[in-house]
Amino acid sequence: MSNKIGKFGNTLVAEVVTLPVTRDPSPEELAFIDAIRKKLRGIQFKQAGLCYWAYYPDEVFARGLISFADVRESYGNGERKPTYNVRSPYIENNKTDVWNSSLFFRLSSVNINTAVRNAVKYLREYTPVDIIRVTADQARSGRNSISHEESDDIRRLASKICGSLVIDKKIRNELMHLYNTGHQFVDPEFGSNVAEYFTKHAAHVENEKTGVGYTFVYVKTINGRHEFTCIDIDDINSVCDNFAATFYRSSEDEKRDANARVTYELPDDVLSKVSVLTVGDDGVFLDGVGYKHCDEVYYVYK
Repeated sequence: MSNKIGKFGNTLVAEVVTLPVTRDPSPEELAFIDAIRKKLRGIQFKQAGLCYWAYYPDEVFARGLISFADVRESYGNGERKPTYNVRSPYIENNKTDVWNSSLFFRLSSVNINTAVRNAVKYLREYTPVDIIRVTADQARSGRNSISHEESDDIRRLASKICGSLVIDKKIRNELMHLYNTGHQFVDPEFGSNVAEYFTKHAAHVENEKTGVGYTFVYVKTINGRHEFTCIDIDDINSVCDNFAATFYRSSEDEKRDANARVTYELPDDVLSKVSVLTVGDDGVFLDGVGYKHCDEVYYVYK
């Protein structure tokens, strides 16, 4: 079975903690939160409309949502019937439509004890592979944006050379021969455009080959010390396509779990790239270096 919804949300704890409180909690909400806190020590909650994000301050992503509300899509003119609700990417509620993520990843109960058991069972920390599920497509999009920019530059130069965004193959071969043999063009500007075209085209071809393999790096601070989880990704396109096709764990996920390496010291080549990305903004891709999703999550060129 497949669908087009994302199994895992990408709400950062850093974003959740900044949400404003917009109303007073109900007695039922306070009782629900207090009961969960007694079972899950250290868990925190932050109001978000009718729901509350559940999170741990030292984790990257919020674990899920809880609420005490009538969450039925349609209740007509009848009496509202609030329930205790838990929403988590680890829930697979096969009683509801897989195309509606709000329903499919939520369990509701009129019994608070049942709801607390659901919260304890399903409000789990994201594993490194789960974090890849959340962030890999943004890393790919960052690289694709650079690829598009490179292609635009090449087309712009092609237009200057021949008045078209694409150079005819025969003409291109002749120009390449002249360029490779060091031909001096009568028009210096034309010659400069030809040289720049072939230089950028060669670089683009090479970048397309190297821009698919990454080392995923997840940084977690434990007792003041950095712990690094590294997972090799040979082809980020296949990883993203697989995640988009299914919300079930696959054999590829299991292989990535098995290949995860936990260390307190990164290899020099990985460390140098992470160091460059660390000082940059979140969500930025640097060609030849990699992608920074946030201070804890990186993808660096292999």
